[in-house]
Amino acid sequence: ETARAFEALARQRKADYQDFISCMRQGSAFELRAKIQRFCKAILEGKRFDRQQTLDLVQRAMGEFEENLLLHPLWAARTEESLERAQDAMEHYILTRLHTRVFAPDMAARRIDAALRMRIAKLQFIKPDHLDIPANNRHPD
Repeated sequence: ETARAFEALARQRKADYQDFISCMRQGSAFELRAKIQRFCKAILEGKRFDRQQTLDLVQRAMGEFEENLLLHPLWAARTEESLERAQDAMEHYILTRLHTRVFAPDMAARRIDAALRMRIAKLQFIKPDHLDIPANNRHPD
């Protein structure tokens, strides 16, 4: 039951993303697309900031892009739910491009991530039986 719900959600998110990309390819979306591309290029190729500064820049820009999206003729007539899904797709679009800067922008964060991966790897011996998880609540893997 839960797996089907997640699969349906994943299909919906994929369709929303494809719809967003399709709209962004239209000529009337050129200005918004260009703003997003310039921002991504500036973050990836420009001055390197620490993690918090990068997050602040991205959040500020996302707010601006979301405003632009809400006012844009391609999205203006949509329902609130549809607009929210378009904003999620736009966030996915941008963060996919900025992943390396947003989620691991400096060596300190990379060291912390590596230490966490090592700790998780050391816990791989733990099985559902160790956690008293009933058989009917377990994933087949």
